[in-house]
Amino acid sequence: LGIEPELRPATHDVLISHCYMHDGHGAVVLGSEAAGGIKDLTVSKCLFERTDRGLRVKTRRGRGKDAVNEGITFEHIRMDEVLTPFVVNSFYFCDKDGKTDYVQSREALPVDDRTPGFGATTFCDIEATNCHAAAAYITGLPESKVTRLTFQDVHVTFAPDTEPFVPAMACGVEPMVRQGIIAQNVKVLDLQNVVIEGQDGEELQLQNVDKVVRS
Repeated sequence: LGIEPELRPATHDVLISHCYMHDGHGAVVLGSEAAGGIKDLTVSKCLFERTDRGLRVKTRRGRGKDAVNEGITFEHIRMDEVLTPFVVNSFYFCDKDGKTDYVQSREALPVDDRTPGFGATTFCDIEATNCHAAAAYITGLPESKVTRLTFQDVHVTFAPDTEPFVPAMACGVEPMVRQGIIAQNVKVLDLQNVVIEGQDGEELQLQNVDKVVRS
């Protein structure tokens, strides 16, 4: 938009609490149009019902080097009939440039002033029941990995009558059902007391994840 970086401050020090979200694309959605980044944001004590996605953070190449999401905490949340409770998507494909080769390439591209970033994000004390697609769908950029994702005291179960659904809005993501945690391009994935019940196949499906910590 031609706005100088110093005029694009981060959204920071935000508390979202005691909210009820239902029947939409996402319950709490951060990005992707956040050129100044999002820092020190907490979502706490909320209830989500029948949304496509629950806690959803999205960005893509072109948002810029200041578009860094970090210090984000989601805590004390209950979800029911949320198709995919956790989504981190660095390949969001909406708007006229969203499906270009530059935005959607899964190859590591040079890091420059157009490259966004993901810092530490924490999901704590979250119960998600009657899910459909996947427990979590996480994709960082290969050239700018998600720094650290912490899941602590998280419990996910699937609905008895699940139907296929696309977990994230990005090119090449197919409908899926009853999948566990899918994570790509992450430096540290920290799982503390994480229980997923009823998934088909492996609980963790990892690609280009540097370190997994489980306790």
